[in-house]
Order: sequence, then structure tokens, then C-alpha cells
Amino acid sequence: MDQTERPLNTAELDRLERLLVADNFREEAMPLDMLQGLFCAVGSAPDLIPPSSWLVVALGENPVYESTEQAQEILDLVMRFYGQTVQELDDGQGVTLYVFPDEAGEDDLATWCEGYLEGVMLSDADWYEHGEPETVEELLFPFMLLSGRMREAAEDAGDIVPSLEEERDLRTEAANSMGDSVMAVYSYWLDKRISHAPIRRDGPKVGRNDPCPCGSGKKYKSCHGSSDTN
Repeated sequence: MDQTERPLNTAELDRLERLLVADNFREEAMPLDMLQGLFCAVGSAPDLIPPSSWLVVALGENPVYESTEQAQEILDLVMRFYGQTVQELDDGQGVTLYVFPDEAGEDDLATWCEGYLEGVMLSDADWYEHGEPETVEELLFPFMLLSGRMREAAEDAGDIVPSLEEERDLRTEAANSMGDSVMAVYSYWLDKRISHAPIRRDGPKVGRNDPCPCGSGKKYKSCHGSSDTN
């Protein structure tokens, strides 16, 4: 196995977690749990989303690194974490979710699900247009619920929202089955996936001839951009 394809061990995951919340970096980068949510959505999407599209979401448009060595280290760890997550999805045995306790001591799945929904929005292929809208809405319901977006959307639209007690029960059920929900989305798109969807993104993107964001001084295509086809 290539060194860059090795799953992260516990020490490396801890290291990545610390790097992502370091003082010089945390304003730009996603924390580890949100990052895994992003990767699960990217790896399950109906179209191919290359690293050049999700890196600026995961690490920010203008990350500040302490050194070239730190930039190289965090990019290597992030790419391996991405590969590890996608491999777990492909294996079909479920993804080991990385979540952290909130102030009440409960698993903070809101942050994880927020990362997932960020990944959904990265698709050039609209999830609702390329699938059955009602099915897609049902599949994304747990993520919308646990992220808090469902209640916000309902309140903004003036729709009826469940009582706090009803929502608590729904959230408990969604949290307990989150692993199954992740795999259900992946399985749904498996046969519908667009292998070569055109890239039409208007948002920020690292060009192949632009300097690599790792700060190596090399062009992106000669550095981390070589992973775009993985």
C-alpha cells in the first residue's frame, strides 16, 4: 500500500485534530468531526467532486500555515483522512464516526451534520434533480434535523415546527441511526452516480497552474493537484 493511502492511526488522527484547531488555523479550517461529515457527503455524491473543489471548503480559502512543513503535514493528513473515509464507504461495512461531546456531554452530531450538508452543496449535480426529490429529502432529513437547519428553514418559511419534545425524540432516533443514514445515502447514489460530470463551478477553486495552497512553491498540478483523479 502506498504511504499516502494508509489509514490514519490514533496518534495521527489526534495530530490532525490538534492542527485543525490550532490558533493560526482554526478560523479557516473545519474541525475533525465536521471534516469527516464533509468527506462522507463528497464520497457519496452523485458526481465526482475532486480535491480542488473541497480543499478550499475544508481548509479555507486563505489558510495561514506556520511553515511549509506544517502545510505539507496537514495536507497529507487531510488527504489520507479523505481516502480512509471513502474507503470505509466503499467497503460497505459502515463508517466509524468521529464526534465530540457538547456542553451537555452528548455527542455533538450537529457539527458533523453541518459538514455533511456543506459537502452536499459542493455537487455540480443537484441531488434533488438527479434523484427522486421525495427520496432525497427523506435521506437528507436526519442531517437537516441534527444540524438544526430543518427547524431554521421551517421557522423562516412560517411552517409548523415540531414541539421541543417531539424534536428531541426525532433527534434521538436520528442520532442512534446516523451510521445507517450515511450508508443509505451512499447506497442510493451508487447506481446513479455520474462518472464524468462536467465541472461548472463558479466558486473559488485552485487552478492547476496556480501555486499549491500547501505553500511548497510548486504549481498545484505538480503537488497536491496530482490527487484530483483519485
